[in-house]
Amino acid sequence: MATTMERFREVPSHSVPADELEVSRLALDCICRALGLPASIRLRWFRPLNTFDESAEACFGAPPWATFADDERIRGRMNQRDGSEIWVRSHGGPRRVALTVAHELRHVAQVSTHGFLINAADIDAHHAAIEADADDFASSAIDVLLPNLKP
Repeated sequence: MATTMERFREVPSHSVPADELEVSRLALDCICRALGLPASIRLRWFRPLNTFDESAEACFGAPPWATFADDERIRGRMNQRDGSEIWVRSHGGPRRVALTVAHELRHVAQVSTHGFLINAADIDAHHAAIEADADDFASSAIDVLLPNLKP
């Protein structure tokens, strides 16, 4: 199946639904403690670019917000250089946001423990196993740590 790329932009936390902000902060705190990760990991938000964003770019040049292109289905990403931040797609609902936070933090732990994502060859060779591990961890962790989140 071909991957469809889409452009995304960073959004400020005040534009994220309150229930998503609340659950993301709770998940970040709980999962960092569970994985022994530093509490200093930064959470950033993104969403697809819309026509207003594209028009502003065309008129004014480089936008004042971070942008990137990725698979249109992306729900999150992590800073692969040092694991100091994770990015989460906004407006997905509280459970999806919590699962994404847990998934991305698992990747941070994978890097700090095994260095999996540092080497591009490792990404290709182990991608399916790395993603499956992060998915399994996220599902289990959220069910245990935040059992009241509805699917």
